[in-house]
Amino acid sequence: MESIDAKDFYKTNKREYLKWFEEQSGLKPQRAEFHDDNIPFQTLVVKYQDYFFGQIHPYLKDVTVEENSILSYVEHPKEPYVKSRNSLVFSLPCGSHLRLCTYKEKSLEISRVIVNGKQRRSGVGSLLMKITLDFIKDSLGYIPTIFIECLGAVGAGENYQHSNISIQTTFFRKFGFKANDRKYYPDYISMIRNKQQ
Repeated sequence: MESIDAKDFYKTNKREYLKWFEEQSGLKPQRAEFHDDNIPFQTLVVKYQDYFFGQIHPYLKDVTVEENSILSYVEHPKEPYVKSRNSLVFSLPCGSHLRLCTYKEKSLEISRVIVNGKQRRSGVGSLLMKITLDFIKDSLGYIPTIFIECLGAVGAGENYQHSNISIQTTFFRKFGFKANDRKYYPDYISMIRNKQQ
């Protein structure tokens, strides 16, 4: 189901869309969100080729970047839901990666940071965050508001990784994120990093 068609279909056939998603994934969301590319994300899509593969930062040549259209299932304790949006995935040769998505208004969302098991606690996650935040700042001239939802796990299927929420929040606090919604802690917490010039 194409993203634009899915969005239109959901507006008039919510129940049918959610049933379709459940049949495809085995997961049962109660609602769906659709996020169109905003201006900051559009700018990042235009600039990442030169930034990572051009002459600007040739030392980043080992970083691969992929554009993806994704459906993310968010296992929120109150109301599980699915998000549809575009993303940029920044990957290192070891297989570790960070997924950056377009989000509400002029904000972005980090929807995944996965560090290869052998690389955990070696600084790879911090390196992915630094690369991503530097790219955003260099490309936009500022860092827009960024959101994160911590659920105690990352990924699904063979990419599933359990991670304690307190470990997740401690990691993201190092990069200026703070709790935005603690109502369902320790099962769920959202975090925010406010816009910075």
